[in-house]
Amino acid sequence: MTEDQHELNEDWFWAIVQRSLDASGGDRQKQNEAIAEELRGLSEEELAFFVRFHFALCEAGYNLDLWGALCLITGGCSGEQLWCFLGWLIGCGRKWFKSALRHPDDLADYPENLNGRGEWGEEFARVAYEIHLEKFEYYPEAELWPGGGAPVEGEPWESKEEVFRARWPKLYARYWNRWPVEEGEGGAAAGGN
Repeated sequence: MTEDQHELNEDWFWAIVQRSLDASGGDRQKQNEAIAEELRGLSEEELAFFVRFHFALCEAGYNLDLWGALCLITGGCSGEQLWCFLGWLIGCGRKWFKSALRHPDDLADYPENLNGRGEWGEEFARVAYEIHLEKFEYYPEAELWPGGGAPVEGEPWESKEEVFRARWPKLYARYWNRWPVEEGEGGAAAGGN
């Protein structure tokens, strides 16, 4: 393997994400611009790998455990909103993504308010697809969005205060009382099973 060659693997993917994060100073728009600039310099094979790996990470996170955690954070969300949030979470780097995948309640330790964070996720997820189209005039063979519907993998949960408190105690402590009370239930109006 020469100096210019590298193995297309998880480390390579996360190194690109980390460089874009480091270049952004915490500004997600700047991060999207930084990653776009780097992705434009990739070969067709590299860009396709980046897109496929990004999708695989979103697929891994598209589960009931993270969905419930995000419903608690936001007061309720759809499967598509979870997918956008996962795009945003990938942009936070390997550490935060892996931590949330292992134990979604650890999202409570994120230093900023997480409500609304998925808004940058769609753009971050799209950038590699759009650059692939721009450079090679076709979209890579990978889905941008899931087939539809709510997540099915993971432990099912009910949208009840006691369930959120027991299952995601740190997130419950940080986010529950932010949501309007509905029919005397209190807190989040999340849309679980």
